[in-house]
Amino acid sequence: MRESTVSPETTRPDPSKVLALARAVMVPGRRRVTLLNENNEADGWVSLEEAVRTGRAFFVRYREDLLCLDCDSEPTAAAGSEIADDAVERGFPSVEWASGRPDHRQVVVRIPDPTELSKWKERAKGLGIDVRRDSRPPLSPHRLGLPVALIRPETAQEALAALGSPSVPGQPLDRPRASAATWRRIRWGDSTAESGSEVGFRIACGLAGRSVPAEQGYWLLLDERNVGGEALRKRFRQGGERAARRWWFDHVWPTAEKYVAENPPLTSATDARLAIVRLREEADRWKWSTVELPGGYLPSRVTGSSVRRGLEGVLDIASTAGTIRPYIGERHLADVAGFGSRNTTRKALLALTTLGWLKRETPGKGREASTYRLVLDGPRRNSSRLEKTSLLVVGTRGSDPQIVANGETVIEQPTEHQPRLRQMTTSQSDPQQPIENVSE
Repeated sequence: MRESTVSPETTRPDPSKVLALARAVMVPGRRRVTLLNENNEADGWVSLEEAVRTGRAFFVRYREDLLCLDCDSEPTAAAGSEIADDAVERGFPSVEWASGRPDHRQVVVRIPDPTELSKWKERAKGLGIDVRRDSRPPLSPHRLGLPVALIRPETAQEALAALGSPSVPGQPLDRPRASAATWRRIRWGDSTAESGSEVGFRIACGLAGRSVPAEQGYWLLLDERNVGGEALRKRFRQGGERAARRWWFDHVWPTAEKYVAENPPLTSATDARLAIVRLREEADRWKWSTVELPGGYLPSRVTGSSVRRGLEGVLDIASTAGTIRPYIGERHLADVAGFGSRNTTRKALLALTTLGWLKRETPGKGREASTYRLVLDGPRRNSSRLEKTSLLVVGTRGSDPQIVANGETVIEQPTEHQPRLRQMTTSQSDPQQPIENVSE
């Protein structure tokens, strides 16, 4: 069993460290903790911040992925240290701390897999160790003021890293090894998705495609600062941690892994250029005809040859950049495609978006060009079917229009005060667009 070295600083730990460690181990979303009196009895509920401010002993409800062992004798303390050693050897981060009385230890091990966690719980119980769900967090004060200290690791920052704290105030967000598109979905959501569940699925595909662990994705979406995790947090609020974990690990993540296995992400410029070659071949077989654009700001039609030239220009830009998500500026596209005016460029982009060859992901602003995604495997709409499509300018800023096609904004210049969109109607329904290459 390891010996602890207790200093005056560890006897009275920094309250900010106590607060951070408590937030790291307790069930996310819980705001209150239970105070303990000198007789080790519950003494009322208060906020976590209030408990830390008073300097009194308190306990919290631990997260479901944490194994919390209370070792209150020398034999169990030695057994707890042995379990911590074995856990670290097997890749499970552990925190061991002296909780007050001599030879009293608490061991906390992070084990994301519920089946594996159950095995470790049974092992600890077999050694006579008390397995807790409610307990004092690391470095929290003892009810009698006895000294406390971290044993392994020795610093609070290392302990926070071992515990996998999902959100510690003052710490920056831990960005995963994900693409910029997936990170945007995590941080700001995805307005093109029909529901929060679809946003969660797209994020899971993006993370799985980059081999990001499911557990890391879970904590990212549970973080209140990430808009894309609202569907997960809603389940957490309504059904608790068990319901949130079941939704993510049993439903969303396996489905995402299956999708990624069947639709491997494009992870290199070479892959992207090969996909662009296939898209050119599809365009060669496509029957390009005049697209009718009824009324509004733009002239009434754009020829099929102009639309095709626009697509070739977009593919040239994408191939040069080695991506299926190129930045498309109107002037640049006009030069590459050989258009004589920006008006023709806009019409071509509008037609390509409406036909299902392109999808705009982020609008341009100022000197920054818009980001488009090449739709590699979505259904195309025949030009002749666009004659009754609703296309209407619903707001302008100077000469820059905002245009809606079948209820979806396809060309937009952001304004300080967005205009109110008028409801559009169409004589036909759009084919449902699949989620293609969401793992990019």
